Amino acid sequence: IVVTTGRAAAVALLAAALEPAGRTVVLDAPIDRRMPALWSARGGAVHAVPRRLENGWRFEIERFEHALQAPSVFAAQLATPHDPTGLALQELEICRLAAAAERAGIWLLVDESARDLQPGAVLPVAAGLSPRVITLGSLAETHGLPGLRLAWLVMRDEALRARLLACDLAGATRPSVLDEAVALRALRARGPWREEQQVRLRLTRETVRRWAAGQGESVSIVVPETDSVALATLVPLAGADLDRWHETLRTAFGLAVAPGARFGLADHHVRIGYGALSHDDLVMGLAQLGAAVRAFAGG
Repeated sequence: IVVTTGRAAAVALLAAALEPAGRTVVLDAPIDRRMPALWSARGGAVHAVPRRLENGWRFEIERFEHALQAPSVFAAQLATPHDPTGLALQELEICRLAAAAERAGIWLLVDESARDLQPGAVLPVAAGLSPRVITLGSLAETHGLPGLRLAWLVMRDEALRARLLACDLAGATRPSVLDEAVALRALRARGPWREEQQVRLRLTRETVRRWAAGQGESVSIVVPETDSVALATLVPLAGADLDRWHETLRTAFGLAVAPGARFGLADHHVRIGYGALSHDDLVMGLAQLGAAVRAFAGG
């Protein structure tokens, strides 16, 4: 295990250690736009395999596996549950990808930062499946600790671990004592916290579904059972310049959602997060979002 100062720092450290210049990394998209930039900054080429709205944003494993077969590919990165859709891979899919990575001799980075939000038994970390698999973990989002600058990489390859520690970009492997203390306290309370969060998320997910159903054809959304985020498509806003709309959303409605541009999408796609909100705040926020869409569309 290598502890780092956050998820982005972990990926930057891995990119430095793997030296991607002249080679290709395959990414499961949409994805936080910082991630491809971290690989590109080290000279790597990025090949994104985009999930499709018409397919319910589901992970299409055959397309992803096909991309891994290119001779220039040396690594791949994906997340389960996926950000921004919240959809999770099945255990058999993760095993299949681990086997594909091992056959191809490439590295597979699996971001499992939101794994504690999945219902039922928590799956073993993906890094246990193969020496070619690396798990990325974090507490920041799932435990409502967005300011916590602490994440970790789990791997079985000791040589890779040594390379990561040798790189140590700008102290990336040295989180603050305060961050470590907060993380330790959160981990010790993980069991009771997870049980409480699962009960709350069942209610909030159903609330989001009811809200979306009440918006008619103006909102398309898949609300997953596996995370506290969902990707919504605000149909009336397609093709519009939404900088003004997002500003109005903040100033007139007191609301913020993650715009699609953050994930390489058009801005009428927005990520809705509901893991840290009270039920009353969620209901009010969704009502405000619906009102903002109608106001912009003139309805």
